[in-house]
Amino acid sequence: MIYKLNFKLDDQSEMIAIVDKVGGEKKAFNKAIIISKRCFPAKSKYQLSKDNTYRAERFRVDGEQGTAKGNYSCRILAHYISGKQDSRELFKIKGSRTAYAAITKDNKVKPDVVFIYSLSQKEVKEIGNKKAKKILGNEQEAKKVLRKFEDAVAHIPGIGGIVQDFLVLGSMVLDYVTGKYREVPASTIIGIATAVVYIAAPDLIPGAFDDIAVFKFTYDRCKKDIEAYKEWRDGKKPKQIAG
Repeated sequence: MIYKLNFKLDDQSEMIAIVDKVGGEKKAFNKAIIISKRCFPAKSKYQLSKDNTYRAERFRVDGEQGTAKGNYSCRILAHYISGKQDSRELFKIKGSRTAYAAITKDNKVKPDVVFIYSLSQKEVKEIGNKKAKKILGNEQEAKKVLRKFEDAVAHIPGIGGIVQDFLVLGSMVLDYVTGKYREVPASTIIGIATAVVYIAAPDLIPGAFDDIAVFKFTYDRCKKDIEAYKEWRDGKKPKQIAG
């Protein structure tokens, strides 16, 4: 039997613990506390205790997901009976079942406890920047992300007249990575690559506002450099860009 426990943490944020192979709610609660002490550093707010309040329910892997109110970015930490741990970050997911499926679908051995907790906007930005720098230094990885980016853009409804403006971000990243175009400040290309990474993330809420908001923010912020790139791409003399 699998239980889902929604814990209230000391700072009033929440963390979900999905606990497998237990014989009741109380055992699931105790197991979550024990495993949290193995997975999180001492004095971390994610280390659970008997003082943490919680709500419990039986968890169905194939149950209804429910209606999401918006995008949800989270970190998942899975603990296995062997002691192995696996963690990852997900952007724009629909809920706990989506998160649980993401970390278990390709594993023959299922984790005994999965912790899921939200990422702050600052953490999302930091993770995005890290991934952006990774693709800017790896052509193969960049092309893989760009394929996902183009597919994601194709499935955002209502962007009609600005679809090419979306795609120019991906084109600029590709030309930078392949060495064709490097006349751009590092801060600009990292910002654009971060937007590409975010938009390329699997979007299980098609047409979510966040993709358009991220695009508009990035385009407006980097407009001068993007326009200079478009002139170069279209065969015109590029503008002089400050370093």
